[in-house]
Amino acid sequence: MNMEHNPHRIEVGLRREFKDALGDKMKKRIEKDLNIPIDSVKTLNVYTISTEFTDIELTKIAENLFVDPIVEIYSIDAPLGATWGNFDFAVEVSSLPGVTDNAGRTATEGIELIFPGRLEKTEKVHSSVQYLISGDIDRDDAKTIAKNLLGNELIQRFAVLDADSFKAGGGIAPYVPLVSGAHITEVKKIDLDITDDELIKISREGVLALSLEEMKAIQSYVEDAGVVEERKEVGLGDKITDMELEVLAQTWSEHCKHKILMPRLITWMKLASPK
Repeated sequence: MNMEHNPHRIEVGLRREFKDALGDKMKKRIEKDLNIPIDSVKTLNVYTISTEFTDIELTKIAENLFVDPIVEIYSIDAPLGATWGNFDFAVEVSSLPGVTDNAGRTATEGIELIFPGRLEKTEKVHSSVQYLISGDIDRDDAKTIAKNLLGNELIQRFAVLDADSFKAGGGIAPYVPLVSGAHITEVKKIDLDITDDELIKISREGVLALSLEEMKAIQSYVEDAGVVEERKEVGLGDKITDMELEVLAQTWSEHCKHKILMPRLITWMKLASPK
């Protein structure tokens, strides 16, 4: 990616006379779910473009792709939030490197239609959402709101600035989530001859969402002498790998197996089947 120039930011928000439904929804959730009283939340959509474009070209991109001129306004390489009156904290949520960014991908495709050939294969648009929060809160409150409500820190990045820092620094700095470093494939072997607490720890730290009962079922399977012999025949060791655990976790997940509904379904089938 050509990064000799600074990335461009296009920020888009509703005109003052229109209701910010998303902002109002987030305000209610902050107060209800986190018990943090605030005055208001305003939202902005932000698009970071890593390719060099002129101001005229950026205006064309904004007005043809990102903005509904009837209800929205925008800024180019300037913090739109700085013109929106008082707020206490700005929180911006964006995807971490390697995480799918559907809004950014759609924006990239739109730019390719307007300016064919201008984007190289590695050059993309990256989207984020900025929240301008007003209220008697401190930095810890703002971080709590960000991590517990506005995004998921496993796949997203948070930038948190108080109003003074926001204005002094000219808004939130552009962020381009580049995947860097060499990719090294490593398969880890996991010893499951451990205590119940350690089994739960493996599930929790690996974000496997496997219950103790499920972890113990895997433990018993791997320890079975016949299974050990079968594994050796196909070149596997007596310890399960992290990849195998992940496959089992995905297969047994609520999304694939519907663990919550399954007992009810089985019960219903038993009741409905003829005796």
